[in-house]
Amino acid sequence: MLQLFGFFILSILIFYFLNNILKNNIKEHYLTYFMPFYHVENNDLFKFYDNNENNLNYFKKKFNFHTLKIGTNKLDEYFIEILIKNFISMSYVLNTNIIYYSNNILSIDDLNNNKINFSTTDYLTLNYYMNNLNKDINKLKLITTLFRQYIYIFTNKKYKIFTINNIPPDFIIGINKNDILINYYNIFLKNIGLIENINYKIILYNDINTLFKELNNEKCNMIMICDVFPNNNIITILNNLLNSDIILLPFELPNEKLFLKKQPSINIDYVDLNYLSNSYLPKKFGKYEFTKFRPMIKIPYIYKILITNIYTDPKVTYSFIKFYYENYKKINNNINQKGYKIDNIEINNFRIFFLKYHQGVLNFFKEKGYITNNNNENCKYLVGSNKCNNETLEANNLL
Repeated sequence: MLQLFGFFILSILIFYFLNNILKNNIKEHYLTYFMPFYHVENNDLFKFYDNNENNLNYFKKKFNFHTLKIGTNKLDEYFIEILIKNFISMSYVLNTNIIYYSNNILSIDDLNNNKINFSTTDYLTLNYYMNNLNKDINKLKLITTLFRQYIYIFTNKKYKIFTINNIPPDFIIGINKNDILINYYNIFLKNIGLIENINYKIILYNDINTLFKELNNEKCNMIMICDVFPNNNIITILNNLLNSDIILLPFELPNEKLFLKKQPSINIDYVDLNYLSNSYLPKKFGKYEFTKFRPMIKIPYIYKILITNIYTDPKVTYSFIKFYYENYKKINNNINQKGYKIDNIEINNFRIFFLKYHQGVLNFFKEKGYITNNNNENCKYLVGSNKCNNETLEANNLL
């Protein structure tokens, strides 16, 4: 009995001694990983070992720790924050910094000088940046189009101006000095056939509320605004406007094809006036009549676009365009304001002029069959799904 008690005490002492040695000499630290049992049937784990990723800093290999700097206008804050939050949640980019600019030209300058990585802008601003300011844009590259910005042209029925190309001499047009049209209106109107200080005069205002107020008070005869459709600010103003004779001009031109040829960044669309304002309908002027049951009106639009520079890693732009392509429906579901809805990627929407795609975007387009070097008409059947080469054509019985 005494021997058994002695053995018990000895066992306790040995356990206590070993426990202290192990506790003081074996410590878990940041390199300690729990590694599941290696089994070839687990493909992800098999690749983990097979590619020797267990010998690397795994997370630095998989995630992009570089802060992506994005320049945008304060007016686009709502859209860009939703877009970037979705991008972070669905990609390996971990951190972004959105920088808000009061002037679109400043953000393009910073992108040109590689102070930021992405910038939102539009073709009108880029055209002004290149041709009027004589700035070099060779370092700038296109990523994708974003949402549409429509050119609203409002006037009063009393002036009997039912298309913009038949305004009388010295017609006074109001423009918001913060609008992108400030750098573009004279080119836009010149290609319609109107010359500043002969056919019209421009007055600049501080905001769209003042624009509508001065139109209502007959201080100007027409106003021009470039913004999304529908637009909450315009809806609110029209709903509260006392003058029910304010009209949105249809963009009807006798030489529309020639105008669009001169202005390749301009597109034409039909929009539903029921989304503009309940107080706006019905309207009848000249040969035009718009009611709740005949609401479609023709107006021009341009795309807001996302651009980068030549210094951006192609993996980053590839990652973004892939995310955009695969998740545009989810993004739209997260956007409460209808005017900011984005379209699916279709190569016909990308009307490239003086701005070329970034290499990472081109890589994605090739992977999805939007771009190919294979001169085979059957490539059209693979667009959006597979790159077009002899192997994929043969695999789909198209060679």
